[in-house]
Amino acid sequence: MTRKIIYICLVLAVLLPVAGISAAKAPVPGRTGSWVNDYAGIIDKETKDYLEGRISSIKQKTPQPVEIIVATFRSIEGWSIEDFALAYGEKWREIKGGSRDNGVIVLVALDEGSVFIGAGRNLKGILTDAIVNDIIQRVIIPDFKNGNFSKGIKAAVDILIDTLEKAEIPSGSMMLVLRNAILALICLAALFAIFRFLSMMNKKIIGNKKEEKNETL
Repeated sequence: MTRKIIYICLVLAVLLPVAGISAAKAPVPGRTGSWVNDYAGIIDKETKDYLEGRISSIKQKTPQPVEIIVATFRSIEGWSIEDFALAYGEKWREIKGGSRDNGVIVLVALDEGSVFIGAGRNLKGILTDAIVNDIIQRVIIPDFKNGNFSKGIKAAVDILIDTLEKAEIPSGSMMLVLRNAILALICLAALFAIFRFLSMMNKKIIGNKKEEKNETL
């Protein structure tokens, strides 16, 4: 009994620190009714109102609308900014439903000194890594260094929207058709392979029966 108690204590001693590390992660908020969610309190009202209006009025070109989310956090403790952005974007997608290919996220983590701009895979050919990195390095960071958070975020969003509105955005519906066609081909190939395997097994069984019959005769 004493050994069992000691063993349980040792297990708890190992698990509790791990649980503490896991619990230290900053919570990921879900979708809201605003495109701009300034949890860090660094965007002034005038800029927030401007961004809400500009994002809401994006010229939509595809059945799956382009959405730009701006979010600032004081800290994303326990997360890398890429993982946090992915989790945050996933929560927005879950509530919205449908495709997330045309989503763009601008995320700021103040205490970590990190900025992240991510684009959905349908927009990757338009908002390339080179363009995104240029916006961060040339526009956002210089303004942030001077404490002009609102100015930097506003300028970045303006560039993102201007770039998207000038570009030919691939139709999300065509991508869906293509994906479904590929899945159908994979299923057909799998069924063909199964049919061929069963046919070969059947021939082998018939051949074995003939051999057994000949041996009996």
